[in-house]
Amino acid sequence: MLRDRRKRLYDLHSWTGVIIGLFVFVVCFSGITALFRYPLYQWEDPAYHRVLQSAPQAINAIAVKRISELDEANRLTFIGVAFPSTEEPFLQTRIGVMNDASGERAFHLEKWDIETGAEIPARGHGVAHWLFSFHTRLMLSGPIGGYIVGSAGLLLLLSVVTGLLTHWKMAREAFTWRLDKSTRLKWQDSHKVMGLWLAPFHAMIALTGVVVGLFGVFAIGYGVLVAEGGSPSVRADLAAASGISAPAGTPADMMGFDRIYAI
Repeated sequence: MLRDRRKRLYDLHSWTGVIIGLFVFVVCFSGITALFRYPLYQWEDPAYHRVLQSAPQAINAIAVKRISELDEANRLTFIGVAFPSTEEPFLQTRIGVMNDASGERAFHLEKWDIETGAEIPARGHGVAHWLFSFHTRLMLSGPIGGYIVGSAGLLLLLSVVTGLLTHWKMAREAFTWRLDKSTRLKWQDSHKVMGLWLAPFHAMIALTGVVVGLFGVFAIGYGVLVAEGGSPSVRADLAAASGISAPAGTPADMMGFDRIYAI
């Protein structure tokens, strides 16, 4: 009975590795380069060569002007402003609009020089953005790409767990490396030694990938099981856990982007 159970675990471990091995390798390789995406951005795009000013003052004027221009002919659906930072020393505006007459939607993403107020010419996306997008969502629009990557992480986690259960003599196998034997034994021992010693790292990478990639699924499950099935309840619970106070229900004075950036 025990032998049959261990054989089933071994088969599950083997087939899991065969099915997702190459895909996980490609995702992990793109993840290595994604870690250094900002240095790669600086290498690819001259917009990142700027030096961040200590106290930029043109943020509010640039953002309000661009919002007003798009608001004249369209209905605004989304407004986002990314303040200058050390990694991205320019202002970014992200504005979504919809034409009520035609129903067409558009999304405008632009970079602005905070010294001159001029728009920085768009250069498109380079290899760093491609690798980061591939690592997180396989360059697919919507959440489906993240779900696929998260599911691969779940299979990798399953492979780690079944591998540990299969190698129940791990105290001995972790120190057995017969490099003077046949090629098959060398590869077999190498797989066991590296798999057992690196199992905590692989499990951590897999678990965090699952949480990031399948967060939308977890949120839906949380909403159904805990928050009475409603996304407003989920947001309220998350806000309370983060220490965000509930809305007061009274209008507040609007602050300019320069004031917000200073805060």
